[in-house]
Amino acid sequence: MPGCAVFSCKNYNRKTKGSDLIYHTFPKDDSVCKQWIHACRRKDKINIKNATVCSVHFLPEDYERDLKAELLNIKPKKMLKISAVPSLHLDIDSRPNKMNIETSSSHQPESPQITVSDRQTRQINRHSRKRGLERLKTLSPKKKKFDVGTITDSTSDSERHLKARLDKLEKDNKQMQTEMNKLKLKNKSLTLALSRKSKHIQQLENRINAKVKERVSIVLRKIFTENQIKNLLVTKKKPKWTREDISRALTLRSISRKCYIYLRQSVGIPYHHCQL
Repeated sequence: MPGCAVFSCKNYNRKTKGSDLIYHTFPKDDSVCKQWIHACRRKDKINIKNATVCSVHFLPEDYERDLKAELLNIKPKKMLKISAVPSLHLDIDSRPNKMNIETSSSHQPESPQITVSDRQTRQINRHSRKRGLERLKTLSPKKKKFDVGTITDSTSDSERHLKARLDKLEKDNKQMQTEMNKLKLKNKSLTLALSRKSKHIQQLENRINAKVKERVSIVLRKIFTENQIKNLLVTKKKPKWTREDISRALTLRSISRKCYIYLRQSVGIPYHHCQL
């Protein structure tokens, strides 16, 4: 976009970059487009395909209400009405104010280049609605559901549609919050149940280990002393041999040295290492 097409305006895209100023393309409607060309007051020919007019030359009433932005409290989009014509900050001789329009309309009451009648406005609205409905046929179901409410003849219909959609979203949000709270409670109860099960399993394992040790001790008492049994069952600590253990080992060692070494090294009986 090279810049604003109005003769007296010096705004262009690079100059106004970063500001709220926007540039509008020329309308497709021939009668409204001729009014835009007349408002620009250019002696040279305007290429309406690429030419633009900045938002400085339009009244606030020339823009459509962005009801969605108002309901959601966000920055509204600037969309011109179909019949909007530049009327602010124009050249004095070419400013299309009400006085000029009334004067020209008295000489040419049926001229479509200066004023747009109510009948023409209704026709433009019907044509735009028809084009919008045709475009909706090519959209996806999600976009179609959203855009059907926005293409209406009256502002109240679109406002009611947006309010109804907002109420539905709030209702869905509340239902999701309720489901999430239920899932949190269920997760908490499952966590407690898992903790109780883990404690119960640990208690059962302790009981089983105690019974196994008790049974093993009963069987080994016939052959080994209590200290030797502990050494067999728990091998983490270095054993502390008692006098009874040492005396038994010395007795066996004195009877047969080879038998003593065989029982200690090959069979694995926990006899202490002694040298005679």
